[in-house]
Amino acid sequence: MSADFMLGIDCGASKCAGVLCDLTGRILAWRRAGGCCIQQTLSPAGRAELIGLVRDLCAQASISHAAVRYCAIGMNGVDFEEELKTQLAEVARAVDLPVCRLGLVNDGIVALWGLTSASAAAILQHGSGVTAAWRRRPGGETLFDHLNTGKLFDMRSAVLAVVARMIDGRKEATPLKGGLLSHLGIADERKFSEAVWRGRIPRAKLHGTPVLIFQAWQEGDPAAEQLVRSAMEDYALTAYALGVKTRSKTAHIGFGGGVIRQAPPRFWKLLRERVQSFMPGAVVAPPELQPELGAAVMAAFRLGRRPGPFFLKLVKQSKESEVCPAVRNHRGG
Repeated sequence: MSADFMLGIDCGASKCAGVLCDLTGRILAWRRAGGCCIQQTLSPAGRAELIGLVRDLCAQASISHAAVRYCAIGMNGVDFEEELKTQLAEVARAVDLPVCRLGLVNDGIVALWGLTSASAAAILQHGSGVTAAWRRRPGGETLFDHLNTGKLFDMRSAVLAVVARMIDGRKEATPLKGGLLSHLGIADERKFSEAVWRGRIPRAKLHGTPVLIFQAWQEGDPAAEQLVRSAMEDYALTAYALGVKTRSKTAHIGFGGGVIRQAPPRFWKLLRERVQSFMPGAVVAPPELQPELGAAVMAAFRLGRRPGPFFLKLVKQSKESEVCPAVRNHRGG
């Protein structure tokens, strides 16, 4: 069988997702798996998830590994140039492809490929971690503070400090305090600080706090207002810094990640207005494609395809609820 197919994969700590396309951009398989990230090597569990994902994609499309011409993977932990050779070799073994047919980048890069077909673009994602990237033209994707040394404002950690101050009297209590304690399952507020310090609060509960904060904000809670405004200002400032790097007054600026996706329409409207107060010509919108589809666009580009038409074909398919059994299976979880 000739090598007429490509894989696009996005891997993070909580999940991996992959898509298999032919060289025209037709989606043949679309799957999810458990989390997989990398330091110098893959963990045994992460390796198993990646192997299973690729195996399932090929099986769903009824093709062999030999038919895959190129595989583009965005993966959490691909951060340092001196580690890339080792990481490439490790991931190549897992997906059973030679290194020459594999593109491995930080997951922020494939998210940028999924943002837009426009040349000048930038993306900021805030989920379990922080990723950001920008480009002036396709193929020039560059990471921005991918180690989060600049500490993007995080409502999830900030709300813990705010409520701790409400409990000890350094800040006036608002309904946000009771809402957070209830959400975290803490009946006695005197146990709050110890629960935070000892890491007794489930990760899933912490990751769910933005919904609580946004709801309190919409109900007029002043503490929630301060948290949301601080997040919005930092997102907008970061977007401006990214936009400047594109050297375009009409750059496409995108926001994604679990924290931002949980925001209500009002937040998106205000965030767009704030970014455009810095950059009046900027186009501010969520990504058009999921990161694994962005990885497929990256694969097509590296195979010499024009990314614009390929991108638009994937957009059309991703919006069609009955595009193929693969998409229905993916959407069903």
